[in-house]
Amino acid sequence: MELAFDNRIPSVHVEVDTGRFAQLMANLLSNAAKFSPENDTVSIHVAERPGWIRVSVKDNGPGIPDSARNLVFEKFSQGDSSSTRQQGGTGRWRE
Repeated sequence: MELAFDNRIPSVHVEVDTGRFAQLMANLLSNAAKFSPENDTVSIHVAERPGWIRVSVKDNGPGIPDSARNLVFEKFSQGDSSSTRQQGGTGRWRE
């Protein structure tokens, strides 16, 4: 797998919860790498908008199911937590 930055925005300062942002990016990138076809490229795109920054992760895997998209920003969740799932997760339960 190759990781590529589509663009960079120089000298931008954003205020985020660094722990949650790092966990979110780790989960998105880990899942993108895990579920992408072999030798594929995962792209990170940053777009500047008035008053905010958008960070996107793009891959060619199956994507996050619509039913699980609202869980992306939770402290810990898995779209498929059943014992029959084929891939492991990077998340940890935190109280």
